[in-house]
This record gives sequence, structure tokens and C-alpha cells, in this order.
Amino acid sequence: MELQPGHGATGLVETLKAERFQASSRDHRVTEAFRRWSTCMARQGYRVKDPLNAAPASMSRPAPTPAEIKQARPRRTPHASVPPTWSGTWFAVESAHQLGVVKQHARDLDRAAAARRALAARVHRLLEQYGAGAHHVPGRR
Repeated sequence: MELQPGHGATGLVETLKAERFQASSRDHRVTEAFRRWSTCMARQGYRVKDPLNAAPASMSRPAPTPAEIKQARPRRTPHASVPPTWSGTWFAVESAHQLGVVKQHARDLDRAAAARRALAARVHRLLEQYGAGAHHVPGRR
């Protein structure tokens, strides 16, 4: 039974997830959603290429002045006219990618799930045997 993350059944799941993340991030629907988001941010004075790199330090806009804060008003937009968000687009694209991979690797993923269930059962038995707070190390007296 493999206990190290990234190996055995766990490694397959991690590999498939990483591959689908990369593939979905390059999908034309996602890159277009990022482009629209970046354009919208630029209209608001921010210079950032995509939302994954939108950490506060990368947003090149000075802090608002007290007058700007006082003048700011929340904008109300009817729900029907709100375009899909980049995150919603990416979620839909990555979900579609993942469904295909799950079908393609169903047997391997079933084996991975069985291995995880077996490991969980083993941990449960050890906790019952030694207790969660026990300081006893199996094999030592």
C-alpha cells in the first residue's frame, strides 16, 4: 500500500488533475475570458494580464484619495446583463475536461479509490487500536 503522496494511486489522480488544469487554462474559451477580464480591469485603471496574476502587488494603480472614496458609488447591474465570469467559464471548461478524463481512466481511478478506502480503513483500525492520543509506536515497547 503506497503511503507517499504523488505515488501509486494518489499519483495518478494528482497527475490527471494537473494535466487537466494546464489544458483548461490554455483552452481558447478560458484565454478569451481572461482577455475580457483584463480589458475590463484596464478600463478601471488596473494593468494585469490575467486573474491568476492579480495579486495586490501586481495591480499598478495608486491608492484612492479620500475624495475618490467619498465620490465612489456602487454600480447596480441587472443580473440578466452580467456576462459570464472568467471563473465560471474556466470552471465549465475544466469540468468538461475532467469528465472526459474520468471516463477514459475509469478503471484506474476505481483502483485509486479502492486504495484510498483501504488506507482509510487501516488508519481507522490503528486509531482504534492505539488511540488518537497514544504515544505508543507500533513495533516498540
